[in-house]
Amino acid sequence: MQELLTVYKNAGIYHLENCCYFPDSPDSKEVHTFESKLTDLIDSVLDNGKKYWGTPGKDAVLDYLRRCGGFEEEIKELEGMGESSDIASYLVSCAQKSKKRAAAKEEAAKMEMCPSDAAQLLRYEDLKQLGLTAWDIAQNLVENDLALYPDVAPENEGKPELWKEYLSRYPETFAYLVDPSNKIVGNWSFLSITEEQERAMEAGELFEITFDVQNTECLFLPGDYVLYLLNFSCNEAYAKAQYYQALLDELWKQLLDYAKNGIYFKRICINLFHPAYEALWRGMGFQFLVKNRISGRIYAQSMVPFPFKLKAKDPTILSELKKRYDEHFTV
Repeated sequence: MQELLTVYKNAGIYHLENCCYFPDSPDSKEVHTFESKLTDLIDSVLDNGKKYWGTPGKDAVLDYLRRCGGFEEEIKELEGMGESSDIASYLVSCAQKSKKRAAAKEEAAKMEMCPSDAAQLLRYEDLKQLGLTAWDIAQNLVENDLALYPDVAPENEGKPELWKEYLSRYPETFAYLVDPSNKIVGNWSFLSITEEQERAMEAGELFEITFDVQNTECLFLPGDYVLYLLNFSCNEAYAKAQYYQALLDELWKQLLDYAKNGIYFKRICINLFHPAYEALWRGMGFQFLVKNRISGRIYAQSMVPFPFKLKAKDPTILSELKKRYDEHFTV
C-alpha cells in the first residue's frame, strides 16, 4: 500500500473535488486529491511499471473511479478482472479512449466559444428582421460593455433606456457583429456632440449618462460636426483581426455615406477603458487628450487635414473618404 501511495505521489496526481485516502498506510491522516481521473493513473503505471497493480492497486482504482463518476462501464469490467496485467492493459486502452474523447470535447468547446467565421456584420434594420427590438439591442450592448469593462462607471455607461432612444432615432450610428444565435458580440456606436459638450469633454467632464436626443447634434443636414465614438469593441471570444477590420471598414463606409450627403466630421473623439483599445487607436494617430474625471481616457484625432494613419482592410474606402474630405475642407 505504501508503494502504491508512492506511485501516486511520483505521478503528481491531484484533483480539486475527489479525494482518495489509504487508512492502512502510515500516512493515514493525509488526504490525497487528484488532478485528473483516468489518464494520470495510467501514466503512473507506465512510468513505474506494472508491479504495483496487484489487488490493492485494483481496489484503489475502483474506489477512485466510483468517486469520480462517469466510469460505470469501466468499473463493471474491472470488477471481473483478476490479473494485474489484464487490469493494466485494460486501463491503458481506456486511457487512450478517454484522451480522444477529451480532445474532441475540447475542440468542440473551442469552436463553440471562439468560432472562426461565425459572426456577421449587421445594422439596425437587419436586427429588427431577426426579431430583436430596440430594447433587446440596447440591453445587449450595455451587458457587453459591463462584461468587457468591469471598472466603467455608471456615468460613462448609461442605461439601456438611453440607448434605445438613439437606436430608433439615429440607426445609422450603430453597427453590430452578431453570432449564429443572434447575440451581439461586437459593435460600434457614435453620436455628434455640441460645442458645449466638446468643451466639457476636453475638461474631462463629459459623461454619457447626460446624453439625450434633445442635446445631440442632428446628423440629418449638411455641415461640419464632431464625432464622439461611444463604443468600438468585440467580445473576448471574437477579439480577432477579421472582426475589428470588418467593424473599422463599416465605420469608414458610414462616414463616406455621410460625406456624400454633405455631412463631415472635423474631429473624432473616443473615451477608452482598456489599454488594448488605447493601443489600437494610437496606432491610427489618435492622441491622448485628457483623463475623464470618473472613468476612461479621452483620445482625439483631427480630420483636417485628413489623417494618414487611419487603417482599413479595403484601402479604396479611405482613399475615397480622403478625397472628399480634402475637397470639402480646402474650399
